[in-house]
Amino acid sequence: MADKILPAKGVFVTPEDRARKLLSTVVICAGCLMTGLSLPTTGPEIDIYRFGAYLMGITLAIAFAIEGLAGIRSLNRVDVVALFGLYFLTFAEFLHPHVRVLYQGYTGNAAASSQVILWGMAFLAIGRHFPLPVTLGIGKTRLPELPPRQIFWLFCGLFGLAFLWIFLSVNFNPVEVVHYMLAGRFERPWQRARIGGWVSFLTELQLLAYPSAAMAGYVFANAKRFSRSDELIIAALVAFTLAFFISDGARNRVLIYAGIFISTYFVASHEVRSLKVIAFAAVAFVMLWFVSGFMLDFRNVGLGDYLAARGAAAVIQDSSGFMIDNNLVSIARVMQVFPDVYPFPGWDIVEQVLTKWIPRALWPDKPIDWTVSIESALNTGGGYTIAVTYVGEAYLMAGLPTVILCSLVLGSLAATWTKVGVAARTNLDLTYYSTGFFAAMLGMRSIQFITIALVPLAAFYLLARWLGRGRPQLAP
Repeated sequence: MADKILPAKGVFVTPEDRARKLLSTVVICAGCLMTGLSLPTTGPEIDIYRFGAYLMGITLAIAFAIEGLAGIRSLNRVDVVALFGLYFLTFAEFLHPHVRVLYQGYTGNAAASSQVILWGMAFLAIGRHFPLPVTLGIGKTRLPELPPRQIFWLFCGLFGLAFLWIFLSVNFNPVEVVHYMLAGRFERPWQRARIGGWVSFLTELQLLAYPSAAMAGYVFANAKRFSRSDELIIAALVAFTLAFFISDGARNRVLIYAGIFISTYFVASHEVRSLKVIAFAAVAFVMLWFVSGFMLDFRNVGLGDYLAARGAAAVIQDSSGFMIDNNLVSIARVMQVFPDVYPFPGWDIVEQVLTKWIPRALWPDKPIDWTVSIESALNTGGGYTIAVTYVGEAYLMAGLPTVILCSLVLGSLAATWTKVGVAARTNLDLTYYSTGFFAAMLGMRSIQFITIALVPLAAFYLLARWLGRGRPQLAP
């Protein structure tokens, strides 16, 4: 017996305006070219980074404004998230007048590290015009439309799995969870080891927090369909998740979780106005930017001791410790030793991309690191890792050619995923699409984590298909 066909739900993500998108890309490429050619070659290196931050900030603002003229929903795309994410992880912190640089030594590569990011950004923008010519269900996704009560329980289930190991490690004592949230990250019983087994596998369940963020955004966009008690419970769990990520000093997780929630809220609501979206997004960006700039200071000593030592007011007034990731500085330092002192890691990075997602519990002999890691090459003494974004890792494969190639591929993949958003007609379709923002943002931070970012996508898709068994199908 054929499945019953129901009318399709409303459109969440509007199809992109190709003419405006092309003009936007021209603006981005022109901005990257002009910025790269006009970067100062003398003076303090921080001024070089700041010069690029201002020019590219203006460039992206103009480019996104051009695309936004087609409707604010047209900006709810993975390629836009990727471009914004790359800027946020590299140039954005230098907008702050008192940005802190961990390594003050002169590298001589400030302009070069800025230019390699500009190359990546330009070809990321170009690559988004060439989606992969594949279907594999992309663009035809039809996950079920769940009633409000089931959406609530599904959210609670995802939250429970995401924080299963955290509560299990303290015998489900919520007071202990809060106590350790305020302590240093290495004091927490749920802290995973660098090389782990089944425990590390349990910690990866936290990836399910990202589809739950999308579901929460949908709930508040359609609040009239949910009971007040459901909304209060979901709001409390969302607040707890954000507080947990902030106390952990997890800047990227805070940004991604909040970004998924906010973007899903606005795209799922048909009552919000464009100006409201822009104002809310601007306020949210400033708040996330501010919080991200101080996370590095307290994540090792603990939020509780940090606030006790300095006071909340002092944290707000004292801006001398502002820092996000110093990725531009790290890339400049990497260029000092690769490839002149050490050869490019090359295939080691590709191997990590392909195998990172496999739990060590299933593959105990999985490769641990590159033959020559960034930390060992820079003689950091261990104890922490150095992030250089996907652009820096692509550079470490074979130089500028692999930066261009990786950027084109990532831009193409982002455009391909947009098809899922345009085809979304149900609440689970939308949740599935929005969870892809996690992969986009994490991919900007490190190309090695792209396969890991696909895990919650695959898990949620399989779960949604299981929930939809026997349900009537929506019309295209």
